[in-house]
Amino acid sequence: MHLIKKYRIYIFLFIASFLTIIIHEFGHFLMGTILGYNMGFDFNGTSPLIGTYSNDIDYFLVIFAGIFFTLIQSFFAIYLINKLNYQRLYYLVLTPFLYRLIPYLLSIFYPQRFLLQDEARIGQLLEINLYIIPILIVGILLFNCYRVNKNYQINFNRHLKLSLVSTVSFIIIIRLNQILLPY
Repeated sequence: MHLIKKYRIYIFLFIASFLTIIIHEFGHFLMGTILGYNMGFDFNGTSPLIGTYSNDIDYFLVIFAGIFFTLIQSFFAIYLINKLNYQRLYYLVLTPFLYRLIPYLLSIFYPQRFLLQDEARIGQLLEINLYIIPILIVGILLFNCYRVNKNYQINFNRHLKLSLVSTVSFIIIIRLNQILLPY
């Protein structure tokens, strides 16, 4: 029991990271299903099991749904934090921000991965600057982190630790997905 108490921050962050991935991918899955597609779902993507989307509007809606669910998670977590006054729910605000930010940071080193990200694909579909939507979404999620940080005054070192543990959690989840569900 002492061991669990000692490492509970890691457990909470892993669970928050896992929930963030599930919520995001479920948004894609749900919208695709509503639109009539037979969708496949894992922890690193969602797509029709057979064929592709019929048109760009369906593709746009499916992509947007994942982003929308991620935003809803962040705002709902802030609501719960304020309602319950439970600081640990901050993990559910931090993880969506990191989940959307990390791929863009990685695309600095791997530029070919940039257009694999939902926000950039929406920019491409809308035929606007590819950086506008990512900056807007990541900015909203960052602002939500700032709002909670302002109330609870989480110091910089603690924030770095939370971010590092969450990032490692995402890497573990996605890597396990690649090992267990290769296709």
